[in-house]
Formats: sequence, structure tokens, C-alpha cells
Amino acid sequence: MASFNNRLSCRAAMLALLAAPSFVLAGAAVAQAYPSKPITMLVGSAAGGALDAYARKAGEALSKLVGQPIVVINRPGAAGDIALSQGAKAPADGYTILAVGKYLSANKYLYKSDYDPVTDFVPITQTAMYPMVLVVNPKFPVNTLEEFVARAKANPGQINFGNAGVPGKMSMVLLEGLAGVKFTDVPYKSDPDLYTDFLGGRVDAMMTASMTAVPRLKSDGSKALGVTSAEAFPPLPGVPPMGKVVSGYVDSFWIGFIAPKGTPQPVVQYLYEKFAQANKDPEFEKFTVASGMQPAATTPAAFADFIKKDLVVNEKIIRENKMAAP
Repeated sequence: MASFNNRLSCRAAMLALLAAPSFVLAGAAVAQAYPSKPITMLVGSAAGGALDAYARKAGEALSKLVGQPIVVINRPGAAGDIALSQGAKAPADGYTILAVGKYLSANKYLYKSDYDPVTDFVPITQTAMYPMVLVVNPKFPVNTLEEFVARAKANPGQINFGNAGVPGKMSMVLLEGLAGVKFTDVPYKSDPDLYTDFLGGRVDAMMTASMTAVPRLKSDGSKALGVTSAEAFPPLPGVPPMGKVVSGYVDSFWIGFIAPKGTPQPVVQYLYEKFAQANKDPEFEKFTVASGMQPAATTPAAFADFIKKDLVVNEKIIRENKMAAP
């Protein structure tokens, strides 16, 4: 009788295993074999920009850990929306990931996107926080943020600023709203194009990511007037937080990695752990520290929560300041 009951128990266990959700079994199998080929990393900006530079450095560190090449593919256009649209439609097999920034949680209110930033992607991890830096070209006749704001108030619309995407534009739009000034927006398709005109004196000012601002300021003669962080920014001593001059001004920027919805959870967890390890890679760590970035390694769940909160913050800024797409 005991033998008969044992046979029944084994049979029941086998049936339960066969009846288990296929995605659970598939997820475990994928995780064991993953990755078995190169991983594509989509970047929603042109080569040479801040996000692109960071993504390539992160990809190099990640590649060492996963034993496969990380192939960076640039899909610039519509402030990152083209890359997000493509990524949302990519196979959910772990071989397509996206390097993203603030535009992930802002574009919903700027474009008629064919994806949803929350339901069409799976967060992997947020890996860095950083400030934007307000800079003016070497010939522009101001040297402090106070002088810049005063000149903008005295000459509405006469100061132009260049932007090559959502972060820079949002920073300037927020400054307009809080300082009661008006600038003329000059959009660019890429950061290198903007930078060329900036140095040529055709663009008065721009908000640029710390990772590109810090090395440039050492060599190009441009002047840093303020940083968007709430506290002083160590790589640029003497450059004040914007809020010290413009009451209420503070804005944070970030970089993270996501994957198409449906990507197996074991693969997402694996990538999260490898990105966390990549932050400790000596070459990558040197790059982030020199850029004044604050490394992070948030869990997928924590990153998902952050994105939802950032959506609320960005909607408020865009709606209240009647911001249009770059």
C-alpha cells in the first residue's frame, strides 16, 4: 500500500511540474544559458553625447563580467523616443537592453509615444545620479549666475540657449519658471553639434551633463555659472547650486538600464547584479568619479518605484511651464 501511495505521490509531483507556468521553466533555463551571444544596448542619443559616453563605459565593464560583447547602437531622434519605441518592440529575451535617462519619464508628456514607460519595459537598475551644469560661452559677458539672471530679466528672449535633448531643456525651462525670465530655445539633434555652435559663439548658454561639462571646462574657456544639485558639486568648487540664487531650484538627473517587458525575471536579476559589480570596475569607477557622478545600484523594484515618482515630478514641471517637445 505504501508503495502504491509513493507511486501516486511521484505521479502527482510530475503532473504538477508539467502544469507549472511555462515562463517559470523557461526563465530558469534562460538564466542558466544566458548570455550565449552579444547583448545589444540601445542608446537614444547620438555618438559623443553624455549618455552615449556613459553607456559605452558601462558596456565595457559589463562585458568583462558577462563574457559577451555589449554592442552599443545609437538611435538618436525625438529626445530618445525613437530608441524607446524600438526597444519596446524588441524580443524580450535579454539580448536587448536600453540605456536611459530622464527622458524615459518625461517623453510621455512631450510626445505621442507608441509605448508606455511603465508597462512596456522592465527596470533593471539605476546606476548613476548627476547634476546638470549651466555654462555660457567664453565670450558671453557675464561671470556669475546672479549676473546671468539679471541680464535675462532685463532682456527677455534675447539670451538663447541650446539643447540637445530633454534634460537640458527641462533644466532651462525650470529656470525660466522660477526666475521669471524668458530665453530663446535653439534645439539641436546632437550634443556635438550643439557644442560646436556654443564654442563658436552662436549659442549663449546651455545646460550640460556633469560628465561632459567637467572635462570641457578645463580646456575650452567656457564659464560654469551653477549646478542643478541641491548641494555644492565637488568637481566644480566655487560653482554654486542654482537654488542659492534662484529660490526653489533643484533638479536631479540619472542614468539607468531597462529591458522590454516580458524579459525573464532571472535574466533581469542577473543583469542587475552584474551592473552592480560593474560599478566597481576600476576603469569605470575612475570615469564616474572624474565626471562627478554618484554611482548607484538600485534593485529592479526600487528603480521601478523611482520611475513612477519621476513621472509625477516631470509631469508637474512640463505642465506648469507649458514645455513643448525639444
